Amino acid sequence: MTKEQMMAYKKFLIEKGYAASSINSMLASLNSLLDFLGRSDCKVKNIKTQRQTYCAEEKELTKAEYLRLLEAAKDRPSCI
Repeated sequence: MTKEQMMAYKKFLIEKGYAASSINSMLASLNSLLDFLGRSDCKVKNIKTQRQTYCAEEKELTKAEYLRLLEAAKDRPSCI
């Protein structure tokens, strides 16, 4: 196993269209194996991802859904 092979594998995963989180998962597993085998020199870095602080607009509740949820909560007895 060489560093070049690991980089080629990473490139292959990107070109295949895997999600960055999936690629990072696969690379983390391989990097752990390389540590165990004493081949830390072959490890590759994860793909940098930016965390989303807000959900996509299509996943947001509409005002009607929000009001319906509020009404359902008011009708339910409190657990406190």
